[in-house]
Amino acid sequence: MTKSGDRFGLPMAAVAYVLAVAMIGTTLQTPLYPIYERALGFGSFIETVVFAIYAVGVLVTLILFGRTSDSVGRKPMLLAAVVFAGLAAVTFIAVSFLSGAAGIGVLLFGRCLSGLSGGLAAGCAAAALTDLAPSGARDRASLVATMAQMGGLGLGPLLGGFFAAGFSDPIRAVFVAYLVLVLVAAFAVTSIPKTVTRHGRISFARVVTPIRIRAVREQANVTGLTGFMGFAVLGLFSSVSPALLERMGWHSPIAAGVIVCSVFAASALGQLLTMDLPTRLARLFGLGALMVGVLVVGAGMRAESIPLLVGGGLVCGVGQGMSFKAALATVTSRAPSVRLGEATAGFFLICYLGISVPVLGIGALSGLVGLEGAGEIFALVTVLLSVFALVVTGVRGTGSAHHHHVTS
Repeated sequence: MTKSGDRFGLPMAAVAYVLAVAMIGTTLQTPLYPIYERALGFGSFIETVVFAIYAVGVLVTLILFGRTSDSVGRKPMLLAAVVFAGLAAVTFIAVSFLSGAAGIGVLLFGRCLSGLSGGLAAGCAAAALTDLAPSGARDRASLVATMAQMGGLGLGPLLGGFFAAGFSDPIRAVFVAYLVLVLVAAFAVTSIPKTVTRHGRISFARVVTPIRIRAVREQANVTGLTGFMGFAVLGLFSSVSPALLERMGWHSPIAAGVIVCSVFAASALGQLLTMDLPTRLARLFGLGALMVGVLVVGAGMRAESIPLLVGGGLVCGVGQGMSFKAALATVTSRAPSVRLGEATAGFFLICYLGISVPVLGIGALSGLVGLEGAGEIFALVTVLLSVFALVVTGVRGTGSAHHHHVTS
């Protein structure tokens, strides 16, 4: 692997753009879920399944291809992420011509394709950015990675809400526009230099290289738990907030998109706030803010208060940004270069379990205790996990991360 300061500019911007576009595709439909519900005829449980199924695609991708970029290179994997994003967009356009069970089935398939794109990008882009960063600036690369990821996740609902409010056929229009972004991403991949030396031809055995259980176990600690909780909170807002807002009397798709986007924007702000903080302090502050924010969100659900729901979401976003940035910086700073792709894939696998399993649990519980009650149970569990992570971080710290800053 090679690193030099002159490779920090355009190539890193290209990788960040590809990652952002892949992430946009995973949340673009958030404000459109009420439209899908009316057109295809499904309820809140299927809505959570439609949201969470893309995480299945992410998980399968991380499991089967988590080590692939260490072997065949980052560039081919980023190009594959772009291809799957384009296929997903075409599939979503096809959904607008269908109805009933057929429409739901194709929608789920498209979400899986979107998950494949997101998984390939998330598992590879952080490693590619780290490869391209100047020597000793891995933390700067992790900042770019998390900003691009959260920025893309936040722009998705904003774009979806804009098209839902301004177009008579928003589903077709928004994905045609997204295809343009995907085509630009395909062009951007061509400007990314090779950072992994490949020996011999690319064979099936080199492409399908399942992530080792050891790589996941290595991240199954307070670092992984931090990522899990942060993504779980983002999953809650991305999946059920439009339905909650509609039940509270707010029926504007663009309002839902702006609110979800603001949570991700708060995450980006949280990352910027940690630029000069040691990793351990960033994680402590982030976990504390995440815990407070979830408590406010739970109170907003119980009181059916939109201001409390939005305010709590913003605090959650800041806390998620702080804690996630610190967690990813810990992973990339400790992994050897030859296993960087696998290490980041193991970490993101745990993160995406957080964005899928709790959301499916909320969907299942909503049939028993209602959507608001399920959200309150989620808030309680998240608070308890946050307390545990805070105690462990405070007592044990993060090893060498005590002297390791989030950015140089």
